Amino acid sequence: MVVVSAGCAIRQKNDGKQGRQSPWSPGEGSSTAFDFSKNCGLDTNAADDAIVFSQNLKSQNFVVEAGLGGFKARVEAEATLAINSKANSGSQKIDVKVNKVTDLSNNPTGMKTLITRIGARIVARSRGGTMTSSAIPFKEWLRLVDGGNPEFKGLLCAVTGEANSKKEEDKSKLFEFSPALVASINPKASSEQREKEIGNGRKFNIKATLTNPISKRTITTANGTVEIKPVSSQLKATDPLTKQSVNIQADSAYEVLSNFPTTNGEFDEFCYRITFYLSHKDKKFLAITQETLPKPGETELKMPTIVMLPQ
Repeated sequence: MVVVSAGCAIRQKNDGKQGRQSPWSPGEGSSTAFDFSKNCGLDTNAADDAIVFSQNLKSQNFVVEAGLGGFKARVEAEATLAINSKANSGSQKIDVKVNKVTDLSNNPTGMKTLITRIGARIVARSRGGTMTSSAIPFKEWLRLVDGGNPEFKGLLCAVTGEANSKKEEDKSKLFEFSPALVASINPKASSEQREKEIGNGRKFNIKATLTNPISKRTITTANGTVEIKPVSSQLKATDPLTKQSVNIQADSAYEVLSNFPTTNGEFDEFCYRITFYLSHKDKKFLAITQETLPKPGETELKMPTIVMLPQ
């Protein structure tokens, strides 16, 4: 669904005392320190393991008509999302619950094995599971935003920057990103800071590497892109089962389009379009929507837009 790493993409310098950070100046010789608390929503006295942002969301029901060979089924499901972010790491846990499966075949098979397999595919495409991530180290991030890489220049804290991600359910895979994966909006940053950093939109070229953390062997790599831009802050969505509608007018909204195309599907976790709807006052998400990008040649499993709302 969405990976929210740190509450802010960077950390300030540590003065040697646990949980206390010294102010960072935006340039050598500058007389004015950058105000991380005001601009980025950072608690400069927070310990490294302190939760800096958390939120729980639940989806509307979503319906998928899926096929597997000659077998067709209608699947009704829902999902919950738990976001917990620390200063230099974070986790997202997505639980996908398949509520009902109906056989749509002309000659119903009643084969529970196939139904289970379709359900498992839908859970996977919904990005179910627990994903943990680590933020890019402070000094390395500063080199990027100071102009070391023009695509990242000036990105102090409006977005999150991930060095790596891994799924707790599969410890044999570690996803690493160079120079960093831009994965989410920081809801705690000020609206002015987000507008200053993102403007009308930005695009990043990113290399993803999949490794086995035990053997340290590289499994495969992919060159991908992430695009982020402001979009309409109004969301209208109707639950396909309950017919209950929501009409949300957020203060701002940003779309993150992430694409790492491969033939083997190893980076499907990072092929999505996610829109974040923000409350400037509460520093929270009013809604998050996700669209999974279709795989080349895939015709039997089309995922609908999943709409996540605060619990």
